[in-house]
Amino acid sequence: MSTKLNLKFFQEEPTDSLQDYLLDPYDLDAPTCQGGTGSGKTWIFAEGLRRAQQVGMLLPSEDKPFQQYTIFVLCPSNAIVQHQRVLAKAGVTNCLVTSYDSLRSSLGDIYLKWVTTIERGVEHINPVWDEDFAPSAIICDESQYLKNFGSQRGKVIKAYIKQKLGKLAFFSATPFQKACEAEYAILGSGIVRNPIDFNQYALSVSPGGIGENSPAATNRIKEDLIKRRKWIQVKNVRYPFKPVLSNKLFDLTPAKRVIYDKAYERFLEERRKYGKNDPSGIIAKWNAMREFQMCSELLRADELAICAKFVKETHENSVIVPSNYIATLEAVKGWLIKMGVRDSEISCLYGNMPAHKKQESMDNFQIGRTRYFLTTLKSGGTGLNLQHCEKSSFPRTSIMPPCWSVYEFLQFLGRTQRIDNLSPARMFLTWYKDTVEEQVADRLEAKYDCIKTLYDRSDSFIQNIFN
Repeated sequence: MSTKLNLKFFQEEPTDSLQDYLLDPYDLDAPTCQGGTGSGKTWIFAEGLRRAQQVGMLLPSEDKPFQQYTIFVLCPSNAIVQHQRVLAKAGVTNCLVTSYDSLRSSLGDIYLKWVTTIERGVEHINPVWDEDFAPSAIICDESQYLKNFGSQRGKVIKAYIKQKLGKLAFFSATPFQKACEAEYAILGSGIVRNPIDFNQYALSVSPGGIGENSPAATNRIKEDLIKRRKWIQVKNVRYPFKPVLSNKLFDLTPAKRVIYDKAYERFLEERRKYGKNDPSGIIAKWNAMREFQMCSELLRADELAICAKFVKETHENSVIVPSNYIATLEAVKGWLIKMGVRDSEISCLYGNMPAHKKQESMDNFQIGRTRYFLTTLKSGGTGLNLQHCEKSSFPRTSIMPPCWSVYEFLQFLGRTQRIDNLSPARMFLTWYKDTVEEQVADRLEAKYDCIKTLYDRSDSFIQNIFN
C-alpha cells in the first residue's frame, strides 16, 4: 500500500516533467535533473516512478517473463538503505536499489556480459546487456559518479543507451563541471549518438579543451539540454534555516612547520622528475600528492579534535569531522578519547565497514545516541543525510580539513543542510595559514565558477556557499 510522499511546491514541477517522460512510450532520450544538495531529488524520482506504476507503466509484463526487476536505482553504496526507505514509502515496486560498482561484480554477471573486441589493433572490453533481464528504467542518482571518461561503470550506462533498452534519467547536484564530464548526459539526451561524435561536440562547446574548467562550456551544455527539453531544474528551494559557513585559519607551530614543509618539498621533487604532459609520471605525481595531503591532515588531527570537543560542549551541538583518509580520523578519535570523550559517543563511517555497521553508525548519530560522527569524504560525501531532523538529536556543526575535489567538497557541505532541518547547520573549513593551501582554496573557487552556472542562484543554500 503506497503512502504518497509530501512533495514541496518546488519539487512538483520537476516531478511532473519526469512523469511525462516516463509515460511517453516513444521517448528514450534521457533527461538530467539538477537541483541543490538537500532539495529532495530522491523524493522527486520516487514520486515520478510511483505515478508511472500507478497507471501500469514500469511493471512486469508477459513480454519479458525473465525480467526480475523493472527498475534499477543506482546510487553510492552508503545511500542504498536511505533510497530503499524513500521508495518503499512511495510504494514503488519491482525496484532494485544498488551501487554503481555492483554491476561490475557478481550482480552484473546476471544482467551483463563483457565482450572483447579489437579496434585498430587495440583490445577493448565492453559490456552488453542481456535484453531478457535488463530493467525497463534506470535512475542514475548522484550521476557525477559517471564523470570519468571511459570508466567501466560509465560503459555499462552507455551500453544501455546504445541498446535502447528503456528509460534512463540522471540526478545530481553537480552533474558536470567541464565538457568531458558531460558525456553520459549528452549521449543519453540524444544530442549526439556515439562517443566519437561526442568528442567533436565537446570541442565545439569548449574550444579551450574538453578538460578545461570552463563556465562558458558548462553553460552551453546546459542550454543545449534545456533546448531539447532534457534539463529538469529544481528551482526556488527555500530551506527553513540558512547554513553558516566559515573559514578557520590554523597557525603551524615551528615543529609542525618543519614537517609540513618537508612533506611539501617531497611532493615538489616528484613533480620535477616529470614533464607536465609526461603520462608515465601521472601515477607517481598522484601518489606524491596523496602523501603530502595525508601528512597535512594528520598534522591537524589534534586541532580538529580540540575544535570538535569545544563546539560540542560550548554550543551543545553534535559534531561531524570528515577527512580524506581513515588515518586522520583514527587520530582525531584518539585525541577525543584522550580528552575524555567516551568511545560510545563516537560514530564512524569508513568505506571498508560492513553495510549494517555503516547504517547502525548513521542511525545512532541521527537519533542522538552518539555526538561525534567521523567519516571519510568518499564514504559520506554523497547520498548521506546527517542533518538535524530528529527532536532527540542536536544541531550540527561540521569541521573539515581542506578538500582538493570540488565535488566532494560541495557534496559534503550538503550532508547537514537539507529541506527538513530543525536548526541551522554550521560548517567550518580549516586551513593552514601561509601555505600552499591558500592556492588550493583559489583553485576550488575557480571550479565553483563552473558549477555555479548550473544552479538557480536564488536558492538560499547555494547563495550562502558561493558568497
